[in-house]
Amino acid sequence: MKYSKKINAEWGQVESKLDGPYIKLYVKDELEHRKVTKYLKIADLEYFTMTQRSERPIKVVIRGIPPETPAEYVKESLIEEYKFEIEKVAQLTQFKTKRPLPIYQITLNNNEVNKGIWNVNTLMLVKVTVRKFERKTGTIQCFNCNQWHHSAAGCGYKPRCIKCGGPHAKDQCTEKPKDVPIYINCKKEGHVASYKGCEMYPKPKDRRTHFPASRKVDSAFSYADMASNRTNSLKPIENHEINAPKINPLSPLIQSLKVEMSFLFYKNSKDYSKIQILPYWLIP
Repeated sequence: MKYSKKINAEWGQVESKLDGPYIKLYVKDELEHRKVTKYLKIADLEYFTMTQRSERPIKVVIRGIPPETPAEYVKESLIEEYKFEIEKVAQLTQFKTKRPLPIYQITLNNNEVNKGIWNVNTLMLVKVTVRKFERKTGTIQCFNCNQWHHSAAGCGYKPRCIKCGGPHAKDQCTEKPKDVPIYINCKKEGHVASYKGCEMYPKPKDRRTHFPASRKVDSAFSYADMASNRTNSLKPIENHEINAPKINPLSPLIQSLKVEMSFLFYKNSKDYSKIQILPYWLIP
C-alpha cells in the first residue's frame, strides 16, 4: 500500500482495488494514466495495463486478394495507393493444412488517415472487402511474460521464456528443445504454458442463464384456469383404471366396426353434448 500512497501524493489521484492476486489502479484521465505508468517503470514495479481505446491499433482483414500475393507486396500497395501507415501485414492460413488463404490481416496506427481503411473496396486493381478483425474467443495470454488477461503491448512484467522459463524472450532462448517440456506456471512436466488443458489455465465462466425445469402439462387444468390462478381450487380428475380383458389384436376392419357401433349406440340420445366414443369392450 505504500506505493499507492506515494502515487497519490506525487503522481496523481488514483483509486485502488484488490482483485485476486492483483491490485487494480483506476485513474481519471489519459494524462494520469501516463504519469502512473511512468512511475511504475521508474520504480521497477511489474504491472500490466489495458491499452487505451485511443491508442489501440486498427486491425482489419482484407478478403479477395489472390492467395499467391506476398504479404509484403500487399503492404507496399496499401502505402502507395492510399498513403496508409502500416505496422504489419500477415496472411492467414488454414488451421490444419496451413494452406494460405485469400485473407490478409492488416494492423495500422490509430490516426485519422488510417481510418480511411474502412472505405477501401479495391486494391491492386482487384475488388476487395474490408472487415473488422475478430479476435478468437477465450483467455488472452501475453507473449512476453506468458501470463493471462493481458497482451504483450501493455505488459510491464519481466519476460519469461515459454520454453525454459528463463528471464528472456522466447526468440532469445539458447537452450535446446526439451523432450519433456516444463510448464512455467504450474511447474509440471509434459506441456508448455499455452496448453489449455493445464489445471492453472483460466476456465471460461458459464454465463448461460439457467431456467428452472418446466412443469409437465396437466390435462386437468386449462389455460384459462392457469391464467386466472384457479389451479389451487381445482382437483385433477382421477383416472380410474379399467381392467379390460386381454384380447388378441384385431384387424383394422373389425376395430373400425366396433368404433362405428359405439357411436350408433348413443345416436338416439337426447343430450348430444354427452355423446362420446366408448372403448369397444364397454359396448353393451
